[in-house]
Amino acid sequence: MLGGTGLNTVSCTTGNRSASTERRKRFVGSVDSIKLSNGKRKRRDRHPPPLNPPPPPATFGEWIKHWFETYRIPHISAQSKDRSQSIINKHILPALGSIPLNKLNHDNLQTFLNGFIATPNSQKKIYDIIHGSLEKCRVSGKIKTNPADGLTVKRYTKKKRKALQVAEQLAMFEYLETRDPKYAKLAMFSCCTGIRIGRVVELTDKDVDHERGEIIVKMKQKLGLEETYRVPFLPELLDGLPTKGKLFPDINISAAQDFFKRVFNKLKIEDVTIHSFRHTFVSMLYHIGVSLKQIQELAGHKTLSITADVYTHIIKNSGDSPILNYLKRLKEFLNI
Repeated sequence: MLGGTGLNTVSCTTGNRSASTERRKRFVGSVDSIKLSNGKRKRRDRHPPPLNPPPPPATFGEWIKHWFETYRIPHISAQSKDRSQSIINKHILPALGSIPLNKLNHDNLQTFLNGFIATPNSQKKIYDIIHGSLEKCRVSGKIKTNPADGLTVKRYTKKKRKALQVAEQLAMFEYLETRDPKYAKLAMFSCCTGIRIGRVVELTDKDVDHERGEIIVKMKQKLGLEETYRVPFLPELLDGLPTKGKLFPDINISAAQDFFKRVFNKLKIEDVTIHSFRHTFVSMLYHIGVSLKQIQELAGHKTLSITADVYTHIIKNSGDSPILNYLKRLKEFLNI
């Protein structure tokens, strides 16, 4: 009521601020704004760039080295390590190592593998390494799919190995003595102990138990436990070998495989590899009358069927050889 007019008046507002005022208030009071040094405000970027931008995509070479050292080496034997390392360094890294992971695709991998069609065994081993490393890369989230899935690999049929016949043994030793005596000693040692060549090149003086006349052979590790077996020997077998450190310090598995492959080709000895030395050990023991059960123990086989069905071959040739003569003396010494 005003004065004495008797009129009742009501003062009110519309309750609606102007759109521009409302927008201004929303902007000024918003957490999406920042105050500048001059007192003005600036809208904050809702999607600011990361403080540490991600590094460029790693190359396949960087990844496969990391994968091999972290995920493979702890779970494989020394022989498998050397073989896989050789494949990676000799074949995979030169051809694929510089390609970024996100640029590696099915086509360039297949083109690379096609270069090994003539050697299906090598192709399969290379494929297994590539596929395994990329599958781990996918599982770890660094790539979305495995580009090695579905690659075409030529089927490899594993050849049945055989033992060296007496005449072949003589030819081999005659050739080795004039070419490289250290490989002659390696062949003699391997054929007379039956130890896998990958283990032989890793043996040290600590693996030789002179008191018991036995060589301690380490087998694959399972669940963190290392299995071993023992092979008896006569002292003459170590003649000329180092008494400290490795027994064969200047030889690794890859070099030995390449060397004997050339030797067997030169001598035209077929269906024989360096692993045939182990077959020769088993077959020669059987040839001189050692029982299969005793041979199984000497060879460190898990089952008798492996000894009988896989490693035992008929020695057809007659005559003497350094291996035959040594094993006869060992049999007499052990009275088996």
